[in-house]
Amino acid sequence: MGQKFAGVLGTLAFVATLVRELIEGAAAEASLILSTFCLLGFAAIGWFVGTIAEWIIVESVLTRFHHELKTIPPTKQSR
Repeated sequence: MGQKFAGVLGTLAFVATLVRELIEGAAAEASLILSTFCLLGFAAIGWFVGTIAEWIIVESVLTRFHHELKTIPPTKQSR
């Protein structure tokens, strides 16, 4: 999940920064450099947020699963 968030946020930041810089009339090289730094920064943030979100979901499911297992009454074994 972290990789997906990183890919989406990084790409979105790159495109948004590049479009903004080109609309403002900035030089192409400077726009690409700034867009690349934004891509790396937002990809790192996306990876971190995605990893934390995945961890929270897994822990929630495991907690719920263990709770459900505890509520199941023991069965009698027949021989």
